[in-house]
Amino acid sequence: MPGGLSGGLRRLGAVAGAMVLVVALMIGTNVMLVRWIATTSAIFLVGTLALAALYHTLGGYVCAVLARGARSAVLGVVGVGAAIMLGSVIHTWPTVPPWYSVAMLAIAPSFLWFGGQRHARSQH
Repeated sequence: MPGGLSGGLRRLGAVAGAMVLVVALMIGTNVMLVRWIATTSAIFLVGTLALAALYHTLGGYVCAVLARGARSAVLGVVGVGAAIMLGSVIHTWPTVPPWYSVAMLAIAPSFLWFGGQRHARSQH
């Protein structure tokens, strides 16, 4: 059986590691930014959207690297990332503009996928 248990564990670890990285970067950046910028300001909202795109791209790429390009891991990180972002959006919906929440819901899965695909393209 190709990959077997160790391959499955590698893919699972890749998904978990990528999500820990993305969440840590997002939370860490937001904690630092709220010291200088009001969370309801346009600068904060646009800045965090741009950083979310960057961090999710990095997360997808890291997942693909750790999983040795396994497409199932990239699909897994996209699903887990979308679910985590949905939970975050539900939690923050009353405190941020709806356009921001919708943008975050679009950014998480699409940029995780993009990062995973960047790795795949770099291998060919």
